[in-house]
Amino acid sequence: MMPNGQVDLPQGTLDLLMLKTLKAGSKRGYAIAQRIQQRSDEVLVVKEGSLYPALYRMKDQGWSWMIFAVLKRKTPVVKREFAVMILLNQHGVAIAEEAIFLADSLLIGV
Repeated sequence: MMPNGQVDLPQGTLDLLMLKTLKAGSKRGYAIAQRIQQRSDEVLVVKEGSLYPALYRMKDQGWSWMIFAVLKRKTPVVKREFAVMILLNQHGVAIAEEAIFLADSLLIGV
């Protein structure tokens, strides 16, 4: 644990946390980071600049069939003309569920 009470996670953990968050539905990058932080009672903080590199790494590793982005028109909250929404397709949700199940089983086994 780091001095400020936050946890420095092993590589790959962010991928699983993002999948678990996206399984519930599409979100913008900032919303994914906020949801991870909320679900961990503020212990896990996704630093700015960590999320998108992790998404691109997943895409480069062949997960591109599972995660894709949709451009959404400007809303009153978003000042840009478009916002990138990240989501899982139907097959991606099934893969995410399997990955989450395997990770949970591993943690229970330890």
